[in-house]
Amino acid sequence: EADRQMFKLRGETTFYTTVGTPEGRKNGVLKTLTNPVTVIDGIPYVPVTIFSDIFDMEVYESGNMTAFGKNINKTAVDALASEF
Repeated sequence: EADRQMFKLRGETTFYTTVGTPEGRKNGVLKTLTNPVTVIDGIPYVPVTIFSDIFDMEVYESGNMTAFGKNINKTAVDALASEF
């Protein structure tokens, strides 16, 4: 919601934060964010660290690739990253 500088995700989990702040709420519970959501030229940029901070997913970086999810096959990510 750019007019209010808020970012929301809804589904089984509801998450919202104020753009530029290092905290958000997951189902109403205050959480600290590694990196805040930012807006540049009207486009919201959501850092991949949101997935680990809020949704308890792994974040794995290899070369110029980042994978996020549960039970990441790091060998497969490394192999794919080496192709680029």
